[in-house]
Amino acid sequence: MFLTLTDQEEFVNPYTHKIETGSNQWAIRWENESGDVIYTNDENYRPNHDSRLNRLDFKKSVVRKRFP
Repeated sequence: MFLTLTDQEEFVNPYTHKIETGSNQWAIRWENESGDVIYTNDENYRPNHDSRLNRLDFKKSVVRKRFP
């Protein structure tokens, strides 16, 4: 309930596999090896293909699975 009230979500870091807290206001979260995070609602956006970023190590960071 705390995460919902504070507009946050728990994500799994794709590199360290540790749980991190981030914004729940966006549909997709990308993270790179350096810990830089990109949030987007555009399902077609791929930060590895964005020449302005000049990075190729972004991976999707998924929401931590919860068990009932």
